[in-house]
Amino acid sequence: MAELNDDQTREVNRCDTLIQFLDTTPNPPIWTPYVPFKKEVNLLRGNVDALNLLVPKKEASGKLETLSKEELKKLFAETVGGMFNIASVYANNEGNTTLAGQVTKSATAIDRMKDTEIIGFAKSLSTDIFTNALLADVVFETYGITDQMVTDAIDIATKFNSKIGLSASITVISETANSDINKLVDAMRVNVGKLLNLSPYFKNDNSSFVTGLEKAAKLDHIGVRHTGIAASITVDGLPAEGGEVIIGKKKAVSNSQGNCKPMYVRPGDKLITVNYPGKLSKSITYHFIRGQVDNKKFDF
Repeated sequence: MAELNDDQTREVNRCDTLIQFLDTTPNPPIWTPYVPFKKEVNLLRGNVDALNLLVPKKEASGKLETLSKEELKKLFAETVGGMFNIASVYANNEGNTTLAGQVTKSATAIDRMKDTEIIGFAKSLSTDIFTNALLADVVFETYGITDQMVTDAIDIATKFNSKIGLSASITVISETANSDINKLVDAMRVNVGKLLNLSPYFKNDNSSFVTGLEKAAKLDHIGVRHTGIAASITVDGLPAEGGEVIIGKKKAVSNSQGNCKPMYVRPGDKLITVNYPGKLSKSITYHFIRGQVDNKKFDF
């Protein structure tokens, strides 16, 4: 699986820290009236957002290279069929008749579609079915379907499409993603340099802001920070052994002190499910911040 290299990760961590600092200055921020500085902040923010969109596509593209056309089609069918099953439950529970009518295809029916129909059907996942509005619905979020799952399904279809000789117009293959990521990281370095060069403008009236900016903009040369959670499980306030914390395909089990091994994930919103024998499962959507491992206790 493709990853950001250590230098790129340090740069991304630095930019995330810098943006967090800029966003937590007094409201309205003291830097907004200074147009050149504000412009550079917006450019930096745009580059970070663009990178966060590119990285998952880079990863998804790397896993599919070794699969045959038949295996890709089957994987696409099983992936989308599973998503449709979950979405159907949501649609029926919430009375969403439009969505219910859109997610009727089974994995078998998808696998039997004509090869030439797959790419168009894949595009419709994001444009017509799993729209941004649906994915942002707080109730739908609890069902565990994310924009990353939709992106992964489209990547599978795109790779399948390339193997049947058609133009893969929505593909982002690994080589292209690598090149684009390098360009974005370089652009982020330039953004940070310009912000530091512009910072003396604030020195007379807001020297503490300049000091904070310089501190936030320092690279972490000690090592790459992980993103994740260090969970613990208690029952009636007492440490409990044998509980499970599940995030996607990752699972950790609590020891006799109620502690689980740290679980490392990518930044963003993830569904966490916690199980304990004889107790009702708990599920929450948790926002993971890049470079931060949070301690989280779950009590039954």
